[in-house]
Amino acid sequence: MKFLTKESQGYGPQSDDASVPARSSSQEESWSNLSALLGRGCEYEGKLTFEGTVRIDGKFTGEVFSNDVLIIGEGAEIHAEIDVAVVVVSGNVKGNITARNRLELHAPGRLTGNIVTSTLSIEEGAVFEGNCKMDVGEYQKAGNGDPKATVSPASESSDMDTFDLSRYESSS
Repeated sequence: MKFLTKESQGYGPQSDDASVPARSSSQEESWSNLSALLGRGCEYEGKLTFEGTVRIDGKFTGEVFSNDVLIIGEGAEIHAEIDVAVVVVSGNVKGNITARNRLELHAPGRLTGNIVTSTLSIEEGAVFEGNCKMDVGEYQKAGNGDPKATVSPASESSDMDTFDLSRYESSS
């Protein structure tokens, strides 16, 4: 498994490899803001904590914690509990998401699970199956804004039912 950073070969502004397409300035701007990338064809299982902006285009299973931005690219397959400040979803996510500032779901993205966020944007063509709670104030108070705090957004005191993901799991 290889995490790529903006300095990695083939992901910078110029590449000696003719098979890597040249990037436009707007694409390069978005690459320059990334702290790390889990690219297509890569798989990772475990706990991911980070600072800055991380993009996942591959397969990830586990937990994600950050006070920053997670981008889930088109074609990504995520099975995770996610607790970040901002998440942008264009891929397939199965799991619960706490996005303390904002969650954006873009087509052809698909999200199956619970959402806790203060701002939610769902683009036409994107699919969301689950429950949504639009207030993170009590969650932040209970965990003091610490993304590693062991506070469940869908706790016993929550009015949000626990969403059973097992019916969506593939039987392979």
